[in-house]
Amino acid sequence: MAVNGFEALVRIYFQANGFFTLENVDYHINPTAKIPSDYLHGPSEIDLIAIKPKGQKIEACVVNAKGHGDGLNIADAICAINEGGEIHGRDARKAFRELAFSPWGGALKTCVYQKTGCTEFTHITACIKAVGNISDWESQSQFQSRIKGSKLKLLQSHEIIGFLATNMEKIHRRAPEILGAITDMNPNLRTITKKAASG
Repeated sequence: MAVNGFEALVRIYFQANGFFTLENVDYHINPTAKIPSDYLHGPSEIDLIAIKPKGQKIEACVVNAKGHGDGLNIADAICAINEGGEIHGRDARKAFRELAFSPWGGALKTCVYQKTGCTEFTHITACIKAVGNISDWESQSQFQSRIKGSKLKLLQSHEIIGFLATNMEKIHRRAPEILGAITDMNPNLRTITKKAASG
């Protein structure tokens, strides 16, 4: 499935769970930061910032959507981000700059605070599927240190699709255009989406 279609699914998932969303948010680091020059210049982008009032606090999530069909091999990705290497033919440290370099992690936290007022958030990597031990990713101490102690979470497409499938009529009322993207991602949902569209 096209990455932008997957990003749309992720956005609707969060909106259907009661979150307000900001999309494609750029942020920068200080150009004097002491990291290799290949990773210094230009903005990085947050695919989605999701926020939801929770009592007197605000729950905030920073979401990166990785829509590659092969999913995310957890052990390989951790190694490539920490030590250098590629994920799906792309430099892993460019794809996950905030997890690879502390200055980018700090800049991310500053950006989230400026946009939401939240000093704490959950960093979520949404992927088609995760291959390996999810807890290895979610407890990765070097990642957590670089994003200044924020929580880590992996969100897989089967969780997204499962939620959307059981809430299809609500999703159709809120955003009927998402039905086509859901069907593209999982053709087995075609009957459900048609029923929701006609209901």
